[in-house]
Formats: sequence, structure tokens, C-alpha cells
Amino acid sequence: MSRSIINAKFAWVLGLLIAAPAFDVTPAVANDGIKEIIERGVLRAGVRTTKKPFGYRDTSGNIVGIDPDLLKDIADRLGVKLEKIPVTGSNRMPFLQQGKIDIFSANMNDSLKRRKIVGALLPNSYAVGFNIMALKKDGFKKWEDLRGHSACTIQGSWYIKVLDQDYGIKAMTFKGGAEAFTAFEQGRCRVRIGNDMEIWFRIQDNPERYKDYEMPLDSFGYSPYAVAVPLDQKDKALGRFVAGVLTEWHQTGRFLEQWKKWGFPPSPWLEDMHEKFKDPLAPKM
Repeated sequence: MSRSIINAKFAWVLGLLIAAPAFDVTPAVANDGIKEIIERGVLRAGVRTTKKPFGYRDTSGNIVGIDPDLLKDIADRLGVKLEKIPVTGSNRMPFLQQGKIDIFSANMNDSLKRRKIVGALLPNSYAVGFNIMALKKDGFKKWEDLRGHSACTIQGSWYIKVLDQDYGIKAMTFKGGAEAFTAFEQGRCRVRIGNDMEIWFRIQDNPERYKDYEMPLDSFGYSPYAVAVPLDQKDKALGRFVAGVLTEWHQTGRFLEQWKKWGFPPSPWLEDMHEKFKDPLAPKM
């Protein structure tokens, strides 16, 4: 790629940033980070490969899912190719710190602690809540119906205390999700409580095996996920550019479209975010 084309692309991206008053961006935020991506011609993006449908390998071994789709849109806007680099929950943040990737959208729950390590961007991309997997014959309709019953869940889950205090649900804890699901299927507890997306897709992907099961309640305790760039890029051109794209996705309903495309159940959290951002002149909370 010629130097003149690279400079033109960088100037175009910077022009978009300067023209976006919502982010109060000035030329001072320009930096070599985003220019390096354009010069390289590749956006190196960290994605999960075992978190269907956020990021997983299809039957041909290709990494697909909602996160790769969204990251491809960012790469396209920068005029570069997308390189999908597999990451895990334990190495996604170190990869950003070590410069192995430029960005990730990889199922990272946003938190103040993590914001001190990586540049978690706002607005958040999507959120997951907690729900139950139960036998249809039990007929649970609301959380109060579970009072006095036992629930299989993962050790250390923040909501265990809430379940006990607010609903009188007794948690049986296990080291991991697989163990909790196995215990539930063995009848060692009345319901399985966990990530609503994990429960939903377990039922959807195994319709014959789980034909007698359902996820019947309204999810609670939504935990927002964040797209992240290196911490020193958060308030510079790269972070500002991606934050603007995230805002546009909420504003235009792109997130809702992706949610539907990949077979998710309706998301009240995403619908609320779309309402919040769809009118650029409306007051923001």
C-alpha cells in the first residue's frame, strides 16, 4: 500500500473523529496506534472460539459468530483486513498488553478492575443475564416459585446470596458449568441457574435431548460486556473511533439485527440501549 494511500486513509479516519461532537475529539488524540493498523493493512482482533454463538469454529474450522461479524465491520471501516486471533478468558487481556492484538470482542464482562488493565470501551456492546434451566413439567413461571428449591450453579457466582436472601433458593455449587449441568441432569438439584445465553443455546443445540426442558423466567442481573483496546489507546484515535462505531450500532439497531441473526432470544438490555441512542438529540441518561 503506497504512503499516499495510507496517509489518505488515516486522514479520513481522523476526519470522522473530529466531526463527531459527541466524543469531543480533537487532533490531539491522533496517535500512531490507528495509523499503524492502517499501515499494516490488518486489524488483529482477539475472538473466542468456544463461545457459541459469540465466537466459535464452524464445521470447516472457520471462526464465526457475532463478535467476528462486528469486528469485520470495524476492519472494513478502517479499510483493512481482519485477522481473527483466538483468545481465551485468561489471555485476552495479556495479549492486548503485549501488543499481540489491537482489539478484542471476546465475552469480557466490564468491571472497574478490568478498566485499569485494558481500555474497555463505552457504550458496552451487549449483556447477558441469569436464568434457569428447568423441566417443563415443573411449571415455574416466576422466581418466587423457586422458594425452598435447590439450584445447581458455579462456585463464587455473585448472585448466590441474592437467590438465598430474595427468593429462598438454596444453591448447590460446583467448580464449573459442565459439572453444574451434569448434577442438574442427574436430579441432584431442582433447577440449573446460570448464564442465560449458555442455557438457551444448550437447549437450542440439542432439541431432542432437551425436549422436556425450558428457560421459562425473565432474566435478571444483566452483566454488560465490553469491546477493548490497549489501555493507552482508549482515549486516543483508535479507542474514540471504535467507541463511535459502538454508539452507531446501538443507534441504528445493528446490534439487535446481529442478535436476531445469530438466534438469540429477545434482549431487553439491547432494546433499552437502542431506545437510548436511536435519537441523537434526545437527552442521554
